[in-house]
Amino acid sequence: MTISYKLDTEKGAIAPIKAHKSDAGWDLYTPFPFTIPPHSRMVVDTGVHFNIPEGWRAKLYSKSGLMSKNGITCRGLIDAGYTGPVIAVLFNHSDNPYFFGVGKKITQIIFEENPDIELVETDTLEETERGSGGLGSTGE
Repeated sequence: MTISYKLDTEKGAIAPIKAHKSDAGWDLYTPFPFTIPPHSRMVVDTGVHFNIPEGWRAKLYSKSGLMSKNGITCRGLIDAGYTGPVIAVLFNHSDNPYFFGVGKKITQIIFEENPDIELVETDTLEETERGSGGLGSTGE
């Protein structure tokens, strides 16, 4: 599978890179410096555009090091057909500001097949072992 991308070079966009061939995701980088204040969010235009084919989608996931060491998270979904820039919404869950310099990894993007599913309304649902149990129904 090949997915093409384009960089906004005038914005300083940096090409996505996999650190290791076996990695699931490609790292995305910030083309400009910024600081996320404590308990705040920052919207970052990466300047990277993808041509995601029909039947596929892309997801943004937090970098595990940023999340575990600094409380920085990111999550997002990019549908096939969208060719605008990848916008990462980063959240700082910590009590400290966090500075990102130019070229710092901010999130990772993973491409997945997107099955064609049809939703059908019904009056009843099949019985299952779990049923409607949720939110702690299996204990602590």
